[in-house]
Amino acid sequence: MGVLYAADRDLIFYVHHANVDRMWYIYDNVLKRKNIEDPDWLRLNSSFIFLNETTRPIRVTVKDSTNLAKLGYTYPDLPLSWLDCKPKADRKGLNLTKVSVPKASEVLPIKLEKPISFVVEQPKKSRGGQEKAEAEEVLKIKGIEFDKGETVVFDVFVNEDHTSKCNPCKAKSLGSFHILAHGHGKKSTTSRSFTISGVLEELEADDFDSILVTLVPRRGVVTIGGIEITFVPKP
Repeated sequence: MGVLYAADRDLIFYVHHANVDRMWYIYDNVLKRKNIEDPDWLRLNSSFIFLNETTRPIRVTVKDSTNLAKLGYTYPDLPLSWLDCKPKADRKGLNLTKVSVPKASEVLPIKLEKPISFVVEQPKKSRGGQEKAEAEEVLKIKGIEFDKGETVVFDVFVNEDHTSKCNPCKAKSLGSFHILAHGHGKKSTTSRSFTISGVLEELEADDFDSILVTLVPRRGVVTIGGIEITFVPKP
């Protein structure tokens, strides 16, 4: 799956992409989120050539793919129990004054070879209801450098002061960074953002001056360049 020229020969390829497409359908039709309107993303010249059912080449634009009716199929409206099923925090109100960890600026950049924790300052605390409705608080990990020939995975947690308890199924988990090996050893650098508004509210930590961030490597090695908390307008 990580080797682009041969990925479609893997039997899971179609199932994987069909489920990604299904998640888009849920986002658009069940969650009723605002669709992407960025002209750069929807521009007509952003297109791909496919073979239709008669093996005739046709050009499909990115904009066409946002409307499943045009593509001739849809997904059944099945129960989605996971929508309202999220883990509850087992411990709230972590007191950072009792946790001896460095600031992010004191340890980054760093080669992530073992679990590491550091404190990140919040640019603004105790946001009002209107502010939360207009913008999402996001943790952005910058300068993630990795070898494209290696599969890399690390998990991200907030306000978890015991690395032995870091579990992706816990409320303190923000998510994971995943990169599949692509068959060659070139270095690449990227960034990854994680929404933290809901997690901080669940942990009763949205009015803290700082939060504790823990990175736990699961596979491969990456270098972390920096980290920051920003606010992104909601669509």
